[in-house]
Amino acid sequence: MKTVILVALAATTFSAAQAQVNTLSLNQTGNGHQAAATQQGAGNMGAISVGGTGNSTTLEQIGTSLRGSIVVAGNRNTALVQANHYLNETTVRQVGDDNVGVAAATFLSDHNRVALQQYGTGNHGTVYTADHSDDNQISAWQRGNGNTGDAYAAYHSTHNRITLNQSGDGNTASAIAYGSDRNQIGLTQTGDGNTGSAAVWSADRNQVSLYQSGDGNRGTMSANDGRDNYGSMVQAGNGNDATFSQAGSSNTATVRQTGDGNTLTNLEVDPNGRVRIRYLGAVQQGIGNTFTLTQTGDSNTLRFGQNGTNNVATVTQGAY
Repeated sequence: MKTVILVALAATTFSAAQAQVNTLSLNQTGNGHQAAATQQGAGNMGAISVGGTGNSTTLEQIGTSLRGSIVVAGNRNTALVQANHYLNETTVRQVGDDNVGVAAATFLSDHNRVALQQYGTGNHGTVYTADHSDDNQISAWQRGNGNTGDAYAAYHSTHNRITLNQSGDGNTASAIAYGSDRNQIGLTQTGDGNTGSAAVWSADRNQVSLYQSGDGNRGTMSANDGRDNYGSMVQAGNGNDATFSQAGSSNTATVRQTGDGNTLTNLEVDPNGRVRIRYLGAVQQGIGNTFTLTQTGDSNTLRFGQNGTNNVATVTQGAY
C-alpha cells in the first residue's frame, strides 16, 4: 500500500503582476493506494485520476475560485472532494462497482458547485452542504442498479439547490433538509423497484420534489415541524406505493400517480393539534388504485381526483 499526502499553498504574491496559480495533478494506478491532497489559496486547479481496486482518494480545496476533480475507474474505491469557502467547482466521477463517493460544500462555504457522478452497480454516493453554507449547487447522478444515494442540506443553510438523480433498478435514495430554510431539493428515480424518500425537518419555506418512473417503486415524503414548505410527488407506473405526511403549519402538498394498482396514503399529524395544512392536491389515474387521507386540525383544503375503474378512496377531515 502506498500513501501520498500533498499540500499546495498559494504562492506569495509580491505584486499583481506576480500572482501565481497552483496546479495539482495526481495519477494513481494499481490497488490499495491512499492519497490526500489539499489546496489553499485562490484560483488553483486540482485533478486526480485513479485506476485500480480498493483505492482511497481525498481532495480538499480551501479558498476561492478553485477547480477540482477526481476521476476513478475501478471497483471498491473511495473518493472524497470538498469545496471550502467561495466560488469553487468540484467534481467526483466514478466508473465501476461498489465504490463510495462524497462531494460536499463544507462549513461556511457559499456559491459553490459540487457534483458527484457514479456509473456502475452497488455504489454509494453522498452530496451535501454543511452548516451555515448558502447559495450552493449540489448534484449527484447514479447510473446502474442497486445503488444508494443521499443528499442533504445541514443546519442554517439557505438558498441551496440540491438534486439527486438515479437511473436503474433496485436503487435507494434519500434527500433531506435539516433545520435549513429556502432550499430546493429534487429527487428523481427512473427504473423499477426503487425506494425514494424526501423530508424536511424543523425547516421553513423549502421546495421538495420526488419523481419516480417505473413499476414497484416506493416513495415517501414528509414535512416535520416546519411551515410554508412545498412538497411535490409524482409516480408514473404500476404497483407503486406512496406515503405523504406533514406536521407543521401552512404547508402545501401535491401528489400524482399515473398507472394501475398504486397505493397512496396521506396522513396529516401534529400531536399538539396545531396543523394548518394550506393545500393538498392528489390525483390518481388508472385501475385498481387505493387512496387514504386523514387531515386533522383546521382550515384544511383537499383537491382529489381519481380517473379509471375499481379505485378506492377514503378521506377523513376533522379536528382532534
